[in-house]
Amino acid sequence: MKRNRFVTLFLVCLVGAAFVAAPVRGQSTEEDIQRYRAAAEQGDAEAQNKLGLVYYNGQGVVQSYEEAAKWFRKAAEQGHAIAQGNLGFAYDKGLGVPQSYTEAAKWYRKAAEQGNAIAQNNLGFAYDNGQGVPQSWQVLYLRPGSGAVL
Repeated sequence: MKRNRFVTLFLVCLVGAAFVAAPVRGQSTEEDIQRYRAAAEQGDAEAQNKLGLVYYNGQGVVQSYEEAAKWFRKAAEQGHAIAQGNLGFAYDKGLGVPQSYTEAAKWYRKAAEQGNAIAQNNLGFAYDNGQGVPQSWQVLYLRPGSGAVL
């Protein structure tokens, strides 16, 4: 049981790092950033999320978790599942926003309900540890005879 929890924790950390992967390979060019910014300012949720990632990673701009969280929020509020997960991660770790497990779980849940597997995993981890939600292993583990197919 402890081994399974360790493996789960390891995978969550590994997946969490991939959650905020760069929007483009290598360094974002000034042209990329201008294109993201123009579309983001027009309300394009995908561009808002990409601009958030640019700021999160400091690719072609001065790294700023605050700017990243601002753009993630704009996209997340439009229902962009990846941005919701990214905003949840920001709250989970206190990156650019005040650390809040409750807010992290809220945003993870929104993304998870749209089928975002990383957010589902992070929400499961929140339940496992009782961070922002009541601790519950019933929602984390399948019970025998539940009819679930693995």
